[in-house]
Amino acid sequence: MKRSAIWYQVNESIDKALSGEKLSFSEIEAIYGLDADSPEAYLVRCAGNKLARELSDGKAEIHAQIGLDAGPCVKSCEFCSFARCNNVPGELKITPRQAVLDYARAFQDSGANLILLMSSAAFPFDELPEIALHVREVIGPEMPMLINTADVSFEQALILRKAGFNGAYHAARMSEGVSTDIPLSQRVETMKNLTSAGLPLSFCIEPIGEEHTAQDFMERLDLHLQFRPLTGGIGRRI
Repeated sequence: MKRSAIWYQVNESIDKALSGEKLSFSEIEAIYGLDADSPEAYLVRCAGNKLARELSDGKAEIHAQIGLDAGPCVKSCEFCSFARCNNVPGELKITPRQAVLDYARAFQDSGANLILLMSSAAFPFDELPEIALHVREVIGPEMPMLINTADVSFEQALILRKAGFNGAYHAARMSEGVSTDIPLSQRVETMKNLTSAGLPLSFCIEPIGEEHTAQDFMERLDLHLQFRPLTGGIGRRI
């Protein structure tokens, strides 16, 4: 099979990345623009899988998520199925406290490596510290426990840390402030608050759509990597 110029370019980028070197914008732009079903795209996936297995010594982690509420959110993120702008029917439903504790215990007993408590922006912040304390009693001091909630101040982040959380999921989404009613600066400020309070970040660059360019992707990647996150991911809009 005849190799194209892009095939050789992608292979060079893969070799560079696997050796620990940082890729240039042009190299990332070329990879970002690959057709998902192209031979080059499969090479990238194969290399990513290889690197992930090497870095993790072939071991996976199970991160168990517990939803603290469900129903209409007070925010209007156009891509979210819970957003008020999408006319979500019904009222906000709070997960019963005992159910949260039962889930936490069941996840731990089943071998989970991390517990993540997730709430919408409609969930009352004042209830989070108490829930965290009770969950911590169930899962013990060694199990990592993360929070995924609305934007918080530095003082609120400190409260979450003292309540027993070890980290937080938070992200500046693609088209933040355009397809959402949350200013990008507000999301970034929360990430600063969380990390300054001793809560390391996990993030995801999402939701990526056809309108987002390689430059958009790079800007979001650089933004999140500034916080030296625990984990990161990428998600397309569905």
